[in-house]
Amino acid sequence: MRYKVISRDEIKEHEYNGVVIKSYTFDDDITKRLKEMEYPKDRIERFFN
Repeated sequence: MRYKVISRDEIKEHEYNGVVIKSYTFDDDITKRLKEMEYPKDRIERFFN
C-alpha cells in the first residue's frame, strides 16, 4: 500500500482518519506544529514511540 506524504497546510484538503509521524529526528517538532494548528491529539500516531 502506498501513502502520500503531504504538508500540514494540505491536511484539510484530504479525507483521513489521522496522521502518522514517521520522523524520529523531527517527531517533537511535527507534533508541536500540529498542536499549534489545533489538530486533534487523539488523531496523531507516532511511529517511533
